Amino acid sequence: MPTPFPGQPAGPGTAASSAALGSTAAEREAALIAAAEGRLRVPIRLLHRALADPAPRVRAAAAFCLGKCGTRASWAHLQRAFCASARAERTLRRQLLVALCDLGSPATLQPLLAGAGSWSAAERQLVGDCLRADRRAVAQRALATLMAAADGQVGARHVAAPVPRPRPSNRRRSA
Repeated sequence: MPTPFPGQPAGPGTAASSAALGSTAAEREAALIAAAEGRLRVPIRLLHRALADPAPRVRAAAAFCLGKCGTRASWAHLQRAFCASARAERTLRRQLLVALCDLGSPATLQPLLAGAGSWSAAERQLVGDCLRADRRAVAQRALATLMAAADGQVGARHVAAPVPRPRPSNRRRSA
């Protein structure tokens, strides 16, 4: 029986899931993105396994999918994948952080923020923006933890967007 990812044990329903995801990294990535867009149904446990795929792009697609349709149980899998990822895998780490921010509450982000001093500036910025958008007190405490771990090196990127003006109609009003 084929396994969905090298080194992963086969289980009930694995063959059907494996066939749905494909055999090459490009096929698995495309299937995971389709699942995130709602065009393909993939079991959550298979998405958790995809976080251990040897291809970083497949792991990033799995994180993207989990951020869109994961559950709170997915948070621990995403956190482990983030801690195991190499700093050089910037796209993967960014997607894991986005998924963690999408699924986790500021309180669940707190333990992860203690190591923010070793993150890149872009990673700290991403999580800082996520926490700044949340005005609850727990988010502000998490932001303070992030700032302390990063020696205050988390700048604000938020700029107020201009309010769009309604376009005048080209039609003449009839009297």
